[in-house]
Amino acid sequence: MTSLFALQSAYAGTSVPVVLAGALIVSLPTVLLFLFTQRFFTRGLTMAQL
Repeated sequence: MTSLFALQSAYAGTSVPVVLAGALIVSLPTVLLFLFTQRFFTRGLTMAQL
C-alpha cells in the first residue's frame, strides 16, 4: 500500500480515479491468485474441520 500512498502524495490534488486505478492494479494479483486457487483453499478449510 505504500505505492498507493506515493501515488497519492505525488499529486497534491488527489485525483480519485487515479487512486482507484492504482488500488485496482495493486489488488488485482491477489484476487487472481485467490480465484485460481479457490478450490484448494476451500478443500483445506473443509479438511481442517474434520
